[in-house]
Amino acid sequence: MEKLERYNGFTDPSNMKQPLDYYAGYDCIRKGKYETVIYSPLTTCKPKPQKKRKPPYKKPSSIKQLELDLYQAKRLKHPNNPAVLKPNLRDDSANGLTDCICKYLNFKGFFAARINTMGNYNHKLKKWVYSGAKRGMADINAVVYGRSFSIEIKIGKDKPRPDQLKVKAEVEAAGGVYIFVTSFDDFLKQFNEVANNYSEVPNSSEINTRNSELMKH
Repeated sequence: MEKLERYNGFTDPSNMKQPLDYYAGYDCIRKGKYETVIYSPLTTCKPKPQKKRKPPYKKPSSIKQLELDLYQAKRLKHPNNPAVLKPNLRDDSANGLTDCICKYLNFKGFFAARINTMGNYNHKLKKWVYSGAKRGMADINAVVYGRSFSIEIKIGKDKPRPDQLKVKAEVEAAGGVYIFVTSFDDFLKQFNEVANNYSEVPNSSEINTRNSELMKH
């Protein structure tokens, strides 16, 4: 062990008998303006592994077009307000992608709302309180052309859970749609494929027929 006197947080390198990378963790004992630092040469300092930097985010053209549409719609709604700001949307996070999808569907005249399936942390109880939503429910609940449209957000390594696959089967058996999306472009692709088949609102006879068939099973 080597004791070195340090003044105002700086150690005189001339007191060190070994290179700086030789000395590992140290304990400090502060006495007035001087500080006694005890270095332990038992283990050498290992360089921290550098994290791989994520590539810079490139906003797709579809989101840029959505931003422009929302901005123009807001300008028309508030023509006398010169301080209307252009929205800044991203789809590289779960919250950002959810916001993009909800705003897109609402702008197109459909209903879309985010469902809180995670719950919240209660600081008084000091535990996680889950929401009353059924496990496996999608992050976004929408109505497109009179039909239920459930959208589950999956970003990065997030994969569908068994309870989500179970709810997906139940929703599709009832005549609804349940999709998993990983980006805004992925959502547009799946949404357009499904919406083209659901371009007309079902009438009451179709709904009653479908419900009667489900009751038989």
